[in-house]
Amino acid sequence: MQITTTGIPEGNDTDLITLDEAAAITRQSIHTTRWLRQEGRGPEFFKIGRRLVTTVGELRRWIEEQKVEGQRVHR
Repeated sequence: MQITTTGIPEGNDTDLITLDEAAAITRQSIHTTRWLRQEGRGPEFFKIGRRLVTTVGELRRWIEEQKVEGQRVHR
């Protein structure tokens, strides 16, 4: 998975990303990514077999949402 200079993953919106990859992309620990997911504050994941995955499009959406939230807090 290629990451752009803005930190947003490249690829089609339907490409799958594992929880580990999402944590690396967002520069969070796997534990934080799991916790945010369980709290309903992270990107939406679903299971394929035993593996949690999300889509590039969902991760992009969540990153953009975090940017907006961060701007509100720091004004």
